[in-house]
Order: sequence, then structure tokens, then C-alpha cells
Amino acid sequence: MSQSTTLTIGYPKRPNPRQALFHSIDARFRLFGGARGPGKTKALVMEALYLGAAYPGTEIVIGRRDFSDLGITTLAEFLRSCPRQLYEPPGQYHRTKHQMTWINGTRYYFMELKDPDSLLSANLGAIFIDEAVEVPRLTFANAVGCLRISPEHRIANMTLLGIPEDEARAQVMASEPIKYYCCLASNPGPGWVKELFVDNSQLIEDGVYQTAEGFVFIPARIADNEENLPPGYADEIAKTYGESERRRFLDGDWGVFEGRIFPTFYRDTHV
Repeated sequence: MSQSTTLTIGYPKRPNPRQALFHSIDARFRLFGGARGPGKTKALVMEALYLGAAYPGTEIVIGRRDFSDLGITTLAEFLRSCPRQLYEPPGQYHRTKHQMTWINGTRYYFMELKDPDSLLSANLGAIFIDEAVEVPRLTFANAVGCLRISPEHRIANMTLLGIPEDEARAQVMASEPIKYYCCLASNPGPGWVKELFVDNSQLIEDGVYQTAEGFVFIPARIADNEENLPPGYADEIAKTYGESERRRFLDGDWGVFEGRIFPTFYRDTHV
């Protein structure tokens, strides 16, 4: 991106308090997890956009278990949120290859993640996984092993777009050292996401939990995003769900699953 190009990447209004908290936490591993409707996917997309601008020439994967779900959720939100000028020529959006190149050399790959071997050889700056409870744990582990993009790799991505090498090198060096991030969003569910991010996490500040290994969990409920939802949204959903589903999808309760219910566990009030 040339010095004369000025674009604004941001929310249409403002992030809700939990979204703002998600963006403010400088942790390599972050989970924004909870109810339906608190703006989890939007926060994930906006963080991916911010990193693409902050680290020119980087490479970022955005994925879900199945591409059919990614296309109508996370990718659709990304395309709504990303300023078109960022990927107009010499940048490009390859709809059939599910790839986007920005004019600053940053590359995005929109991927299906159900095959763990799909992420073995990539060199990435960040990865974003939506509805992470659906994705195999080995995919997550392999993705973490791909967080290794080098300054020279980023410079090469920029020069391929015609950015002079000295300009590319100056921009990359100004943004080094790169911070490698793996960010997740998800509704509550059993399995590795809960085990790594939720179980054994402790409150470190208002609304933020962290495990001893450094996995950060930011819980969210529908009430956190009411101004961006239709009137009565939570009440209408509540009519259609049973008790455990209401607690899972309205309250974002990770301690309740079908056949495995912990009646009094709410992380925001009991930890």
C-alpha cells in the first residue's frame, strides 16, 4: 500500500464492549466464545483485517470446518467488512481459488479445515478459526506450526505486486517483529476448545480469563450485542430452545451440554 493511500478499516458504528475487549488483548491464543449473536464472527473478521493492514505482506488463513458454512458466514462477513480498494488491481480476489491479495501484499486464504493435513506446509502470520468446536484438534495444532512467516517472505509478497524492494523492506522492518496470532470464535461445545481455553482458566481482568499456558478466553452473551440485533431477538430464540439449549446459545454457558448438565455453573459468576 503506497504512502498516499488512506483507508479506514472499522466497525459501521463501534464494537460492542466484548468485541473491543477481544481486540485489546495482546495474546497469541484468543477465544471469543459464547452465545449466538454477540458478534463473534464480526470480531474475528475485524481482527483479521487489522492484522492484514498492520503487517504488510503477511499471509492469513480464515477457516471453518466446511467451506459451505464458511461461505455464508465468515467469508460473507469478511467481504462486507473489507474495503474493496484494498484488493482492487494490483490486488485481486480469486473467487474460485478462495484467495485474496491486498495492494500491500497481504494474502488471505479462505479454507475448509476438516482435513488436518491441509495445514502442514504453509507459512503464516495468523490464523482465524470460526466455530472452532467443529474443527479437529489436530487441525489447530498443525495451524499453530504454520505461524512462522519470515520478513523476507513478506517482502517477496510485496515485490510481486510491483512494490519497490526498498519500500517493501522498509515497511516490513517497521512492523517487525510480527506477532503471530491464532484467534478462535465459537459457540459452546465439548472437546478440545473447552479443554484448552475454558477449563482451568482464571479471571485475570474484568471479562477476561486465561489458563496457565496462556490461552485467553473472552465469554460473551446476546445481551452484550443487543444494539446490533433485532428487537426481541433473545426472547424469540428462547421460545424455540429447551433449557440446556437456552443456556448454551443465549447465555454462552460452556458447562451445559445435552446429556451432560452442570445446573449451577456460569463462568461469569461462579469463577
